[in-house]
Amino acid sequence: MFTCKIRVHYPTQFGDTIYIRGNTGSLSWDKGVAAEWTTSQSDKESGFWSLSLSFQSDQTQRVVEFKPVLNDKVWAKGSNYLVNIDGEVDVYPFFYNTSGSIYRMPEFYSHILNVSRRINIYLPPSYYENTSKRYPVIFMNDGHNLFEAHESLSGHAWRVQETIDDLANNDGIKEVIVVGVVPVNRTYEYLYNLHHDGSFGGGANKYLDFLIYELKPFVYNTFRTTQPLSQVGIIGSSYGGVISLFAWLTRPDEFDVCGALSPSCGWDNRSLFQILKDNAQRPGYSKLYIDSGYPRDSHASTRDFAHEVIQKNHLCWMDSKNFEWEIKEGHGHSEQYWSIRLPRVIKFLYPDYQRVVY
Repeated sequence: MFTCKIRVHYPTQFGDTIYIRGNTGSLSWDKGVAAEWTTSQSDKESGFWSLSLSFQSDQTQRVVEFKPVLNDKVWAKGSNYLVNIDGEVDVYPFFYNTSGSIYRMPEFYSHILNVSRRINIYLPPSYYENTSKRYPVIFMNDGHNLFEAHESLSGHAWRVQETIDDLANNDGIKEVIVVGVVPVNRTYEYLYNLHHDGSFGGGANKYLDFLIYELKPFVYNTFRTTQPLSQVGIIGSSYGGVISLFAWLTRPDEFDVCGALSPSCGWDNRSLFQILKDNAQRPGYSKLYIDSGYPRDSHASTRDFAHEVIQKNHLCWMDSKNFEWEIKEGHGHSEQYWSIRLPRVIKFLYPDYQRVVY
């Protein structure tokens, strides 16, 4: 005999009940089984809804596919959940909100850089509906290009809100908080070495100190992030991709996942290649995504950097589950193309293994 346990964390109102529908055992997709309210011992929530399911030892279907349904009428958003017939799972659904929201800070002062900047923070659809839920955080460079086309110099935005909203409502990703960091002096903050003529670059380490010691604590203390803060991401493109790779390689205790779209890997005589070789060991959970357009878009240097990761085995622990390299034929070097590739980046870096992924 096998038993699986499903725990649903959601702040229901008086008189509401969570039901479970599914595809095996006593579950069906036509009518739900009522879960039982259980008082929580945690000070984070008053309780949760739980359901135990029993299966015979000769059960051939080893994975249960299921979905919470509020009052057996309103289905949870996103793809179906998964649990082994002898496993346990905690899920944090949402039922009503389909859109996230943007929290805008016109001025965030850094003592490290001695400058104020704008910060745009995306909160996912479930944030205000399911107050039991906590979220991993992505720091995204070029924060002015992420949400609104009129704020972008190219006239195109990454469409971060629309992309993550859509994935959260229709696919199997972990919802994330996105912290869009607007640059003040882009080439100084994103490039780690000073250019040979001394005209730009050299401030990357100070910029990362700002993210780690000033901005990250603010986000951690203000919003419902995973605690301790885990699966922290950094994503950027072009020089923003350079600083993302530099952060992921040189600050492995601070940044767990990295997305570098069209990174300018050829900058500074490919010095990023040596940084890769010097920082091959990483602790714990880690994922890396790199891509480029083709045939232009600094394709050659980005391809060679990916080959350093794969063929020369500098990151010997990387495999297809935690490293992905994409080439997009016909794509250029702009937000218009990065927005097209963003859904794949999010799905690769933040899959929810408790859910069906389409």
